[in-house]
Amino acid sequence: MKFNIRTKLAMALWVVSCSAIAQTVAPAYPAKPIILVVSQAAGSATDIMARQLGQRLGEELGGSIVIDNKPGAGGLLGTEQVARAAPDGYTLMIASVSTHGVNPVLYKTQKYDAIKDFTPIGMTAFTANVIAVPLNSPYKSLKDLLADAKAKPGKLSYGSSGNGSSQHLASEYLKTQAGGLFMLHVPYRGVTPGLTALVSSEIDWMMPALPSSMQFVKSGKLRALAVTSAKRQPELPDVPTVSETIPGFEVNTWYGLVGPAGLPPAIVKRLNEGIARVLNDKQTIEKLATAGLSVQTGTPEEMTSYMRNELARWAKVAQNSKITLD
Repeated sequence: MKFNIRTKLAMALWVVSCSAIAQTVAPAYPAKPIILVVSQAAGSATDIMARQLGQRLGEELGGSIVIDNKPGAGGLLGTEQVARAAPDGYTLMIASVSTHGVNPVLYKTQKYDAIKDFTPIGMTAFTANVIAVPLNSPYKSLKDLLADAKAKPGKLSYGSSGNGSSQHLASEYLKTQAGGLFMLHVPYRGVTPGLTALVSSEIDWMMPALPSSMQFVKSGKLRALAVTSAKRQPELPDVPTVSETIPGFEVNTWYGLVGPAGLPPAIVKRLNEGIARVLNDKQTIEKLATAGLSVQTGTPEEMTSYMRNELARWAKVAQNSKITLD
């Protein structure tokens, strides 16, 4: 009898001990701060998206999210860091048209595969680009700008956030769709230096994402000639779409959440459900809209499909424009 009692006590202690060890080995997620890598500089549209999402998602998960800006090499540095990170859910990144649409088709020496090296979690938002000119520019419409570019080959200049950036390719796409115009490309080290140069009339025009250019347009420092979305933007209702001048033209800058390849399905599910709740909150939608961002959520599978389509699209643009980077 005594043996049975001792045996039962020992077994009970063993069960409690194993439970404690299991909790130590596999604590509830997240058990520490999550690093959200942004492959662009502070103030960029990607950075704005990350900061709008990060705090609320951290609260939703019952933890905290730390924004880690890793600009450089057109977004390659931060993206490669995430591709090499442990698939434990503590290193994530805001993927974008630059990191998972444009860069993979341009760089010959990139160290990641946009599909194989990442776990898509879900889309977060879309935004239009804006074709903007300095306030003292003679161009009052996109039609004026394109007509002058056609009449003066090589005389007009346009800026971008760098060689091979999504802005660069979107601008090349515009030139092609407008009839193969020849204009001088001036790359800058990020969107902010480019916008500063545009305000100072150092270049003739630029096509930044709406979130990073909104304050310049709203404050009257820049004139918006057109937006690249299919429909006019609520924040700039008087600004026409490019498609009103060039039928069928549409370019969107998109954002989504990804982690390294091999992220556990349970963590993917938790994160996907979390961003859906955060981004479908009325207050969050309004804040993002003010910055020029339109909420777009969905499944990981839908995000994978979208990225594959974007890779195919920008590969064709790069090939037609003969753009490659080392």
